[in-house]
Amino acid sequence: MKLAKTFIMARPLTIEFHNAFYHVMSRGLNRQNIFLDDEDFSFFLYLLQQAHIKFKMICFSFCLMNNHYHLYLKTPEPNISKIMKFLNQSYARYYLKKYPDKDGHVFKGRYKRKIVQSNLYSLQLTRYIHLNPVKAKLVEDPLQWKWSSYSNYIKDKKSFNFLDKDWLLGQFSSSDKERAIRDFANYTYHEEGRSWDPDKHTHAKIVLGSKEYFREIITKHLDVNNLDEDTLCYQELKLAMQYDKQTIIDFINSLKLQKKNKSQYLAYLLKTHTTLSLKEIGTIINKKAKTVSAANIYVKNKIAANKDLRKLLEIKC
Repeated sequence: MKLAKTFIMARPLTIEFHNAFYHVMSRGLNRQNIFLDDEDFSFFLYLLQQAHIKFKMICFSFCLMNNHYHLYLKTPEPNISKIMKFLNQSYARYYLKKYPDKDGHVFKGRYKRKIVQSNLYSLQLTRYIHLNPVKAKLVEDPLQWKWSSYSNYIKDKKSFNFLDKDWLLGQFSSSDKERAIRDFANYTYHEEGRSWDPDKHTHAKIVLGSKEYFREIITKHLDVNNLDEDTLCYQELKLAMQYDKQTIIDFINSLKLQKKNKSQYLAYLLKTHTTLSLKEIGTIINKKAKTVSAANIYVKNKIAANKDLRKLLEIKC
């Protein structure tokens, strides 16, 4: 498998791959309003349509608030950074031209994004997005807020080309659309939706999903060992990828490996998934720290060129 493009700087990581699902949010600088009238809201929806055409982006739910917005997207191509650059830069140009007295930046830094485990959290996330104006006490019913995708689902009106309603509704009923819409509404209004917080189910601030899914994403698309320590979430990533020493030893012992390979692979996994020093790992495999370091580099290079070995060394526990 070709590794996804990963940008590593002293800022949140952007991990991109084919058919990825993202929850993205962008807020106005100093929490200032970025949508001041209906024309502003409508122009941003126009930009979503253009992003759909230009980048093949698919949107499952959206909510444009006065000073921020939420989107739940799927990117058939690995291009979330291009999509968000297009949306925010295009809107900022429009905004500053329309409101010349608002000189300066429009959005607060970079947008926030989380990779979403779609089979686990799509419904909860969509409910969370649609309930934003209710929780902000702007309306009592999400149907009253016309700048979200909720009314497109409930009223079954002609939706935007960029909005895919059928995929989410199909999770309630694939054959009876009226029933699916009714169940979708009941699910949205369920009391637990008002307290659900995606941050409580997010690992290292970048993956909304199970611990297993998080490790799968990181293993496939990121080399944690080569992260710059100044990278935001560096410590969270290292901690989230840790395993107990004995778990790793038992995992390696469960594989049918030659003695030399077993030692090298064990050194690599202990270095990757624990906080043990090279000397401490050397004590476990009966090698010097210098040998442990060389083994770690050797296995990393070997894994990069061999997808079967990469899959074999994915700890399953």
